[in-house]
Amino acid sequence: MTFGSTFGRTFSPTFQPKSQAAVSGGFAPTDISGLALWLDFSDADTLFTDAGTTKVSADAQAIYQANDKSGNNFHATQSTLAQRPLYKTGIQNSKSIALFDGTDDNFAISLSALAGSYTIFAVYNNNEALNGSINAGGYLMDSQTGRLIIAAVSGDAASYKHMAWYDGSWHNIADAINGWQTNTWHLVSGGNGTIYRNGASLGAAAYTEKAIGGGVRIGSKYLADLSYAKISFGEYILYNKSLTAGEIASVETYLNNKWNIY
Repeated sequence: MTFGSTFGRTFSPTFQPKSQAAVSGGFAPTDISGLALWLDFSDADTLFTDAGTTKVSADAQAIYQANDKSGNNFHATQSTLAQRPLYKTGIQNSKSIALFDGTDDNFAISLSALAGSYTIFAVYNNNEALNGSINAGGYLMDSQTGRLIIAAVSGDAASYKHMAWYDGSWHNIADAINGWQTNTWHLVSGGNGTIYRNGASLGAAAYTEKAIGGGVRIGSKYLADLSYAKISFGEYILYNKSLTAGEIASVETYLNNKWNIY
Protein backbone atom coordinates (compact mmCIF):
# COMPACT_ATOMS: atom_id res chain seq x y z
CA MET A 1 0.00 0.00 0.00
CA THR A 2 1.32 3.42 -0.94
CA PHE A 3 0.37 6.80 0.37
CA GLY A 4 -1.08 7.97 -2.93
CA SER A 5 -2.35 11.50 -2.88
CA THR A 6 -1.90 11.89 0.86
CA PHE A 7 1.84 11.47 0.42
CA GLY A 8 2.33 13.83 -2.49
CA ARG A 9 5.07 16.43 -2.85
CA THR A 10 2.98 19.60 -3.02
CA PHE A 11 4.67 21.64 -0.34
CA SER A 12 3.31 24.71 1.30
CA PRO A 13 4.81 28.13 0.44
CA THR A 14 6.72 28.03 3.74
CA PHE A 15 8.80 25.02 2.63
CA GLN A 16 12.16 26.71 2.00
CA PRO A 17 14.85 24.10 2.67
CA LYS A 18 17.81 26.40 3.38
CA SER A 19 16.49 29.92 3.60
CA GLN A 20 14.51 29.54 6.80
CA ALA A 21 16.23 29.27 10.14
CA ALA A 22 13.22 27.32 11.42
CA VAL A 23 9.66 26.58 10.47
CA SER A 24 7.36 29.44 11.38
CA GLY A 25 6.26 29.26 14.99
CA GLY A 26 9.22 27.22 16.19
CA PHE A 27 8.07 23.84 14.86
CA ALA A 28 9.14 20.64 16.61
CA PRO A 29 8.32 17.04 15.59
CA THR A 30 6.16 16.72 18.71
CA ASP A 31 3.76 19.27 17.19
CA ILE A 32 2.36 16.51 14.94
CA SER A 33 0.28 13.78 16.54
CA GLY A 34 1.33 10.17 16.20
CA LEU A 35 5.01 10.68 17.00
CA ALA A 36 6.20 7.25 18.16
CA LEU A 37 10.00 7.56 18.29
CA TRP A 38 12.51 10.42 18.03
CA LEU A 39 16.25 9.93 18.39
CA ASP A 40 18.38 13.07 18.12
CA PHE A 41 22.14 12.55 18.25
CA SER A 42 22.78 16.30 18.20
CA ASP A 43 21.16 16.63 21.62
CA ALA A 44 23.77 15.73 24.25
CA ASP A 45 21.17 16.03 26.99
CA THR A 46 19.57 12.83 25.66
CA LEU A 47 22.76 10.78 25.21
CA PHE A 48 24.32 8.77 28.04
CA THR A 49 27.45 6.75 28.73
CA ASP A 50 25.43 4.50 31.05
CA ALA A 51 21.78 3.53 31.53
CA GLY A 52 20.39 7.07 31.59
CA THR A 53 22.39 8.74 34.37
CA THR A 54 25.68 10.12 33.03
CA LYS A 55 25.42 12.37 29.97
CA VAL A 56 28.05 12.31 27.24
CA SER A 57 30.59 15.08 27.75
CA ALA A 58 33.47 14.52 25.31
CA ASP A 59 34.14 13.56 21.72
CA ALA A 60 34.47 9.81 20.99
CA GLN A 61 32.70 8.62 24.14
CA ALA A 62 30.70 5.42 23.67
CA ILE A 63 26.93 5.91 23.82
CA TYR A 64 25.15 3.40 26.03
CA GLN A 65 21.70 4.99 25.75
CA ALA A 66 19.97 7.50 23.47
CA ASN A 67 16.72 8.73 24.98
CA ASP A 68 13.53 8.88 22.97
CA LYS A 69 12.40 12.51 22.69
CA SER A 70 8.85 11.54 21.65
CA GLY A 71 7.83 11.08 25.27
CA ASN A 72 7.12 7.37 24.76
CA ASN A 73 10.37 6.25 26.44
CA PHE A 74 11.41 3.93 23.61
CA HIS A 75 15.06 4.55 24.42
CA ALA A 76 17.81 3.09 22.23
CA THR A 77 20.36 1.10 24.25
CA GLN A 78 23.49 -0.98 23.90
CA SER A 79 24.80 -2.71 27.02
CA THR A 80 27.89 -4.22 25.36
CA LEU A 81 30.71 -1.67 25.36
CA ALA A 82 32.37 -2.85 22.14
CA GLN A 83 29.08 -2.57 20.25
CA ARG A 84 28.25 1.02 21.23
CA PRO A 85 28.42 3.79 18.61
CA LEU A 86 30.58 6.78 19.41
CA TYR A 87 29.50 10.32 20.19
CA LYS A 88 31.27 12.56 17.66
CA THR A 89 31.11 16.36 17.88
CA GLY A 90 31.02 19.03 15.17
CA ILE A 91 30.39 16.66 12.27
CA GLN A 92 27.47 17.95 10.19
CA ASN A 93 26.45 21.61 10.32
CA SER A 94 28.55 21.82 13.53
CA LYS A 95 26.32 19.24 15.21
CA SER A 96 27.17 15.97 16.94
CA ILE A 97 26.26 12.55 15.57
CA ALA A 98 26.48 8.87 16.48
CA LEU A 99 29.20 7.01 14.58
CA PHE A 100 28.61 3.29 13.92
CA ASP A 101 31.74 1.27 13.04
CA GLY A 102 30.19 -1.17 10.55
CA THR A 103 31.54 -4.15 12.51
CA ASP A 104 29.12 -4.70 15.36
CA ASP A 105 27.78 -1.34 16.55
CA ASN A 106 24.01 -1.14 16.95
CA PHE A 107 21.21 0.04 19.22
CA ALA A 108 18.25 -2.05 20.34
CA ILE A 109 14.82 -0.52 20.96
CA SER A 110 11.94 -2.33 22.65
CA LEU A 111 9.21 -0.75 20.58
CA SER A 112 5.57 -1.57 21.28
CA ALA A 113 3.57 -2.82 18.32
CA LEU A 114 2.69 -0.06 15.88
CA ALA A 115 -0.03 -0.23 13.24
CA GLY A 116 0.86 -0.73 9.59
CA SER A 117 0.63 2.97 8.72
CA TYR A 118 3.81 4.84 9.58
CA THR A 119 6.12 7.54 8.24
CA ILE A 120 9.88 7.71 8.78
CA PHE A 121 12.55 10.40 8.57
CA ALA A 122 16.28 9.74 8.81
CA VAL A 123 19.34 11.99 8.59
CA TYR A 124 22.47 9.96 7.94
CA ASN A 125 25.69 9.48 6.00
CA ASN A 126 26.70 6.01 4.85
CA ASN A 127 30.48 6.00 5.29
CA GLU A 128 31.39 2.89 3.31
CA ALA A 129 31.30 2.34 -0.44
CA LEU A 130 29.52 -0.60 -2.01
CA ASN A 131 31.56 -3.07 -4.03
CA GLY A 132 29.42 -5.22 -6.30
CA SER A 133 27.77 -7.97 -4.25
CA ILE A 134 30.35 -7.69 -1.48
CA ASN A 135 28.91 -6.89 1.91
CA ALA A 136 30.27 -3.37 2.42
CA GLY A 137 27.79 -1.57 4.58
CA GLY A 138 24.56 -2.64 6.20
CA TYR A 139 21.09 -1.94 7.47
CA LEU A 140 20.49 1.49 8.95
CA MET A 141 17.34 0.29 10.65
CA ASP A 142 15.29 -2.90 10.78
CA SER A 143 12.33 -4.11 12.80
CA GLN A 144 11.48 -7.58 14.03
CA THR A 145 8.13 -7.69 12.29
CA GLY A 146 6.90 -5.59 9.38
CA ARG A 147 10.53 -5.31 8.29
CA LEU A 148 10.69 -1.56 8.00
CA ILE A 149 14.01 -1.02 6.22
CA ILE A 150 15.21 2.56 5.93
CA ALA A 151 18.19 1.55 3.81
CA ALA A 152 19.46 -1.93 3.17
CA VAL A 153 22.57 -0.57 1.50
CA SER A 154 24.41 -3.81 0.90
CA GLY A 155 24.37 -7.54 1.30
CA ASP A 156 25.01 -10.84 -0.42
CA ALA A 157 22.16 -10.48 -2.89
CA ALA A 158 21.40 -7.70 -5.35
CA SER A 159 18.02 -7.11 -3.74
CA TYR A 160 19.72 -5.97 -0.54
CA LYS A 161 21.48 -3.07 -2.23
CA HIS A 162 18.37 -0.90 -2.28
CA MET A 163 16.03 1.17 -0.28
CA ALA A 164 13.46 -1.49 0.47
CA TRP A 165 10.29 -2.48 2.28
CA TYR A 166 9.59 -6.05 3.30
CA ASP A 167 6.19 -7.65 3.88
CA GLY A 168 7.21 -11.27 3.27
CA SER A 169 8.99 -10.38 0.04
CA TRP A 170 11.32 -7.53 -0.93
CA HIS A 171 9.96 -4.35 -2.49
CA ASN A 172 13.04 -2.54 -3.77
CA ILE A 173 12.95 1.10 -4.74
CA ALA A 174 16.36 2.72 -5.26
CA ASP A 175 19.39 0.87 -6.59
CA ALA A 176 22.79 1.43 -5.03
CA ILE A 177 24.37 2.19 -8.41
CA ASN A 178 22.76 5.64 -8.20
CA GLY A 179 25.53 6.49 -5.76
CA TRP A 180 23.34 8.37 -3.33
CA GLN A 181 24.25 6.22 -0.35
CA THR A 182 27.98 6.78 -0.09
CA ASN A 183 29.86 9.49 1.83
CA THR A 184 27.14 12.11 1.49
CA TRP A 185 24.61 13.34 4.01
CA HIS A 186 21.00 12.56 3.18
CA LEU A 187 17.54 13.27 4.49
CA VAL A 188 15.32 10.31 3.70
CA SER A 189 11.59 10.12 4.34
CA GLY A 190 8.85 7.71 3.43
CA GLY A 191 6.29 5.17 4.50
CA ASN A 192 4.22 2.23 3.33
CA GLY A 193 6.25 1.63 0.19
CA THR A 194 7.16 5.18 -0.87
CA ILE A 195 10.63 6.70 -0.39
CA TYR A 196 11.94 10.26 -0.82
CA ARG A 197 15.51 11.53 -0.60
CA ASN A 198 16.41 15.19 -0.15
CA GLY A 199 12.91 16.23 -1.15
CA ALA A 200 12.81 14.21 -4.39
CA SER A 201 11.01 10.95 -5.05
CA LEU A 202 13.04 7.77 -5.40
CA GLY A 203 9.93 5.84 -6.35
CA ALA A 204 7.34 3.59 -4.79
CA ALA A 205 6.52 -0.10 -4.56
CA ALA A 206 3.24 -1.80 -3.74
CA TYR A 207 3.53 -2.81 -0.12
CA THR A 208 1.20 -4.65 2.23
CA GLU A 209 1.01 -2.80 5.50
CA LYS A 210 2.65 -4.69 8.35
CA ALA A 211 2.69 -3.61 11.97
CA ILE A 212 6.04 -2.89 13.57
CA GLY A 213 6.40 -4.82 16.78
CA GLY A 214 8.66 -6.79 19.05
CA GLY A 215 11.67 -4.57 18.66
CA VAL A 216 13.83 -2.44 16.40
CA ARG A 217 17.56 -2.15 15.77
CA ILE A 218 19.38 0.95 14.60
CA GLY A 219 22.62 0.29 12.70
CA SER A 220 22.04 -3.36 11.86
CA LYS A 221 19.63 -6.04 10.75
CA TYR A 222 17.27 -6.93 13.56
CA LEU A 223 18.94 -10.25 14.35
CA ALA A 224 22.14 -8.25 14.91
CA ASP A 225 24.41 -10.89 13.41
CA LEU A 226 25.10 -9.42 9.99
CA SER A 227 24.72 -6.34 7.78
CA TYR A 228 26.03 -3.78 10.24
CA ALA A 229 26.07 -0.27 8.84
CA LYS A 230 29.15 1.95 8.87
CA ILE A 231 27.27 5.20 9.20
CA SER A 232 27.08 8.60 10.81
CA PHE A 233 23.56 8.96 12.18
CA GLY A 234 22.13 12.39 12.91
CA GLU A 235 18.46 11.95 13.63
CA TYR A 236 15.65 9.43 13.31
CA ILE A 237 11.92 10.13 13.57
CA LEU A 238 9.03 7.66 13.33
CA TYR A 239 5.33 8.49 13.22
CA ASN A 240 2.64 5.86 13.71
CA LYS A 241 0.48 7.14 10.85
CA SER A 242 0.62 8.32 7.24
CA LEU A 243 1.49 12.02 7.40
CA THR A 244 -0.10 14.55 5.08
CA ALA A 245 1.99 16.44 2.54
CA GLY A 246 1.94 19.51 4.76
CA GLU A 247 3.08 17.55 7.80
CA ILE A 248 5.89 15.92 5.83
CA ALA A 249 6.98 19.34 4.59
CA SER A 250 7.12 20.64 8.16
CA VAL A 251 9.30 17.78 9.38
CA GLU A 252 11.60 17.89 6.35
CA THR A 253 12.01 21.65 6.67
CA TYR A 254 12.82 21.27 10.36
CA LEU A 255 15.44 18.58 9.68
CA ASN A 256 16.98 20.27 6.65
CA ASN A 257 17.32 23.63 8.36
CA LYS A 258 18.88 21.90 11.35
CA TRP A 259 21.33 19.67 9.51
CA ASN A 260 21.86 21.64 6.27
CA ILE A 261 21.53 18.59 3.99
CA TYR A 262 20.43 20.14 0.67
